[in-house]
Amino acid sequence: MSLAQFYTDDTVSDFLISQLDTESVANVLDIGCGESSLLLAAGRRWNEAELIGFDIDPRNIDSSNRGLQLHSGDALDPELSHKIIEKYGEIDIAVSNPPYIFTKYGSNSREILRSVGLDQVISKQVSLIPAELIFLAQNLLVTKKEAELGFILPASLICGERWEGFREYISSELTIQSCIQLPNNAFKKTE
Repeated sequence: MSLAQFYTDDTVSDFLISQLDTESVANVLDIGCGESSLLLAAGRRWNEAELIGFDIDPRNIDSSNRGLQLHSGDALDPELSHKIIEKYGEIDIAVSNPPYIFTKYGSNSREILRSVGLDQVISKQVSLIPAELIFLAQNLLVTKKEAELGFILPASLICGERWEGFREYISSELTIQSCIQLPNNAFKKTE
């Protein structure tokens, strides 16, 4: 299975973190943290915050001398949100640059999406869905009601006709502070 790992550049990470309004932060979570660029940027802004990351790739879990709490975890695991809440409580800030891959729309992904109502935006006929939807759902399950989320999402979810229901969902259920288009080539080896 390809993990579709395109790591976030420090410039992009710092910019995303600078767009968040929350001043006092106890903890920051990144599910699919990769090389932890978003967490490290959060640590530069909120130096007292607990920086928590989960990633499926064991090569990304080395947190030596960076002040991070990194764990092995799969965003597609319906138990992940329970594990996070049990260990850390509700989260103040969630950031993510999820992998842009399609995953099987099976019982696990249905359960995760159903937990936040996102299953309503998925056609019953699809067999594959963007993994980004599951990453977003997992983050919604663990964040405080007033938490901020900073997500890097593909243009297809933000602008594509197929995902109009997703946009309607987030605009009715969440407050969108801003939507910023990244420049071309913001991620190496991608379009």
